[in-house]
Amino acid sequence: MADTGLVETLLRRVEKVDGGLDSQDVATSLGVDHQAIVGAVKSLLALGDVISAEQRSSKHWELTGEGCEIAEQGSHEARVVSSIPEEGMPQSQLMKLAFGKVGFSKAMSNKWIRLDKGHEGGPRIFKTVEHLEDLVRDKLLLVQKGQASQLEEKEKNELKKRKLLSEVTVKSYWITKGSCFSTTITKQETELTPEMIASGSWKEKKFKPYNFEALGVAPDCGHLHPLMKVRTQFRQIFLEMGFTEMPTNNFIESSFWNFDSLFQPQQHPARDQHDTFFLSDPAQAHEFPQDYLERVRKVHSEGGFGSQGYKYDWKIEEAQKNILRTHTTAVSARMLYKLAQQEKFTPVKYFSIDRVFRNETLDATHLAEFHQIEGVVADYGLTLGDLMGILHQFFNKLGITKLRFKPAYNPYTEPSMEVFSYHEGTVLLKIFKPWHVSCLCEMCVLALSHSNPKAHRRRNPIHTEYIFCFFLHNFVTVLSHHYKVKVESHASSETQPNQAALLLTQHTSKPGSQPHQCVGGNTVHLATWSGCTAPGSPQESLVASTLDNCATREAHTEAILICPFLLTPGLKKWVEVGNSGMFRPEMLLPMGLPEGVTVIAWGLSLER
Repeated sequence: MADTGLVETLLRRVEKVDGGLDSQDVATSLGVDHQAIVGAVKSLLALGDVISAEQRSSKHWELTGEGCEIAEQGSHEARVVSSIPEEGMPQSQLMKLAFGKVGFSKAMSNKWIRLDKGHEGGPRIFKTVEHLEDLVRDKLLLVQKGQASQLEEKEKNELKKRKLLSEVTVKSYWITKGSCFSTTITKQETELTPEMIASGSWKEKKFKPYNFEALGVAPDCGHLHPLMKVRTQFRQIFLEMGFTEMPTNNFIESSFWNFDSLFQPQQHPARDQHDTFFLSDPAQAHEFPQDYLERVRKVHSEGGFGSQGYKYDWKIEEAQKNILRTHTTAVSARMLYKLAQQEKFTPVKYFSIDRVFRNETLDATHLAEFHQIEGVVADYGLTLGDLMGILHQFFNKLGITKLRFKPAYNPYTEPSMEVFSYHEGTVLLKIFKPWHVSCLCEMCVLALSHSNPKAHRRRNPIHTEYIFCFFLHNFVTVLSHHYKVKVESHASSETQPNQAALLLTQHTSKPGSQPHQCVGGNTVHLATWSGCTAPGSPQESLVASTLDNCATREAHTEAILICPFLLTPGLKKWVEVGNSGMFRPEMLLPMGLPEGVTVIAWGLSLER
């Protein structure tokens, strides 16, 4: 709501006029900012039909900063003339004045001064008039007084060209009385209360109308799909390893780039309709690098580059068939061919993560569409050891440390390897019922405190929950760094086989350890803190922060920061996670890559 006094003043002004008044004129007469009047108008409009306001636009002329200076001190040319003494002034001295350059040219144009270039002491300026009329200043003073209408348009434009005037568009309101005009402001009610209904006072109240066109608060919703989160993680790993992402927006590919360029024969089973989606429109591709196409045809049908080939009649019609790409290796082939066309070979590391399509029978482990992850490294002298080393580095960043490699066959890689990883159990954090969660010094950690029976009667126990154990790692790291807390692992014959307990103890304390039976027969460990109730002791401060105010501190002679967790059994076996190999010379040399350049590559499914 605008200032009440200003609103009442505006209403009295409107009451005194028959037609209406302009908000800009009201602001000028009251000596207040126009925006304050606009605020008062909008406040009155919100009350209903008290006033009517029509927005108008008008243009007027205002002095610029330089124009205000001239209106006060005179034009540049007039000040130049007044600065020149009877004996004249050196031109160099005049040009040092702030108004010298502009004033000199204008004064010369008006013939108020003359320049003697042959003067003994150098160019010298003399006055040619004793008295002058500063018309520029006079015109600006008229504008300053609000009498710009007395100037001709040509004069205004000349002053505007000199950046002394500016034309300003002003938006104002034409204010008139409304159908419910009153000089007394009555606040409209926004809510119908039970008291109004009971007393009947609602009949005399004025209610503010609802604005059904007002936009509501946008709900916070939407998040990344889990698959996209994993894709982002893989992409970040590749970028950290110095790889460059390949363009993979071409879902439709020709059989030439998808199969033939990879030295995959045209009679290969993967090229049958029961494995590949073929397009009907457009059914064929026609743009290929002809010299490369001929080299690919020759190595397939006749052999070459140290290979005997496949010895079959290679057909261009098969290579022209358009398909939905079955792997992103087609993109790798295009990028390697592009690399081969460079004048000088440079080592590269490429990666891609995008969709591929297979005509699969849908089941629990197969889809017609999935995401393939592919990494490619091209350099001189790469070996199988380099491939195995980079695979270890890649999978280690994913948290997979146990790898095995098995020889395999692939038409376009030799040697080829299948990659296996050992599926460990998943570590989950388990919170048992008699334990409470509290926040320790605003850190996102779990501090579990053992509650006494009285506390259980006052507070509901937390239900059993499972939380991923990477959170526990952050907990231990932060706690160890900031509070110098040591982590010890305790186990006993009474502990169930798939459970353990992490006992967090402070360096300065000497805790003892004893088993404690929890609900459900699960055995964990508690620490006995010596002197934990001593006032002001560091042990008391640390322990008390974990008790979650569930009972008095004196009632606790045993307190603990303990995190029981659960190990799920997992598959406990070696699982295939991808394929890898070194691209064959029959694939690389027809592209034009130099001899001695080897390319290692690997691929895996993102969904796995």
